[in-house]
Amino acid sequence: ADALRICHDHFPSGPESLAAHLGIEVVRASMSGCDGWCLRRGSVAKVRLNQDAPRPRQRFTLAHELAHLIQGTEPDLQLHLDSMLASDEKEERAANQLAAEMLLPRPKVEEAVNLLPVDAATLKRLARQARVSEIMAACRIASLATDLKLVNAAVLGFVGDQHRWTWSKTPRLKMEDASALLAETRKVRPKLARFEQSNGMVATAFCLGSEEHPAVFIQFLPPEVGRQ
Repeated sequence: ADALRICHDHFPSGPESLAAHLGIEVVRASMSGCDGWCLRRGSVAKVRLNQDAPRPRQRFTLAHELAHLIQGTEPDLQLHLDSMLASDEKEERAANQLAAEMLLPRPKVEEAVNLLPVDAATLKRLARQARVSEIMAACRIASLATDLKLVNAAVLGFVGDQHRWTWSKTPRLKMEDASALLAETRKVRPKLARFEQSNGMVATAFCLGSEEHPAVFIQFLPPEVGRQ
């Protein structure tokens, strides 16, 4: 709770301010094959970040390592962002969720998302305000789906056309035909693709990220919104 308060008070520099408050040394240097690592000896910790990675990626790596330290779980000796997001380990999922909360406090997300469905323009504004990637902003919205009056939401991450990870509030949310969903949203990017569900619900989705590492944000709308 104290960590989240510090991050909220110092938004959008929450993780950086928290590291300074805890006396954790953060070093940026060129690294090969990983996004960063954390070493801890007793009450002393040091985080090293790959300075060649995009700054939003560095910030999430820092927040993830801080989350491990705060939660008392083992920090990563060598961290690669894609494998971290794909991990189904309970401790990694918990660190991801806390990292997202540090970077994007709930009140800031609720201020930005005031109209459904969430579209690409809203996501871009939120990401820019929080100094995070659009994929990270989408993940945070997915975590707050029901609080934002969505039925559910998820972010599907890909390497090329291959589905590698899913981020959602619902653990292990299964998404069939993920590659087909990516193809459909690429056709209309940056607009929303609309999908009628067999249970009468409506979902909308859009594509974000790069060509090499694309992602799809899909949201399941309440009936009164989906019918509009």
